[in-house]
Amino acid sequence: MSHNNEEAGLQHLEHVARAKLEALKSTMSEAVYSASWFTNLEYILWETIEKGDPRPFTPQQIMELRALAEASRGWLRQERGKGMFVPLRAWQRHYGQHKKGSGQ
Repeated sequence: MSHNNEEAGLQHLEHVARAKLEALKSTMSEAVYSASWFTNLEYILWETIEKGDPRPFTPQQIMELRALAEASRGWLRQERGKGMFVPLRAWQRHYGQHKKGSGQ
């Protein structure tokens, strides 16, 4: 397989993982909060991944979230009422600033 084909294949897998991540986050939010995107959902889910305590979600959901974030190399967040995908490193910096700002 050529380098271009390999890169195209990786980009496709990242895209598929991103779509699955978006669908899973929406499903989880609907199940727990009765909304497709609960306010601060991106922070709640990331904190759940970091702490390893899945409540109120399932351990399987949290493992899948972590795997999809790694496979897509990013995370979904809300900004000005719109969902956006950000690279994982940028999300981790943003999350760190959020934690500092919220006193966690």
